[in-house]
Amino acid sequence: ERVFANPDVTVASLADVLDVAPSRLSQLLNDNMGVSFATLINARRVDEAKRLIETAPHLTMEAVGYEAGFRSKSAFYSAFKRQTGATPASFRSHSEAPES
Repeated sequence: ERVFANPDVTVASLADVLDVAPSRLSQLLNDNMGVSFATLINARRVDEAKRLIETAPHLTMEAVGYEAGFRSKSAFYSAFKRQTGATPASFRSHSEAPES
């Protein structure tokens, strides 16, 4: 499932789906993956945004962010820049550049 694309997903809602206590889910993520729930979800959302940028050039950047599960343009841009080191627009322009 694309749980990460739901802007309302929380550790509690995912834990409920998985039938595990929220504290246990957080502990598993921290101990086994070394990340918090929010970090994991945002990383998945950025990965989805990168995929959309590359495969759906007709979408605006704002639409890409919303489709990936971000609540706002600023949250999308901030998470994208933090994870990739580039803005979504510069990522798009580099992904559209012809191969040399």
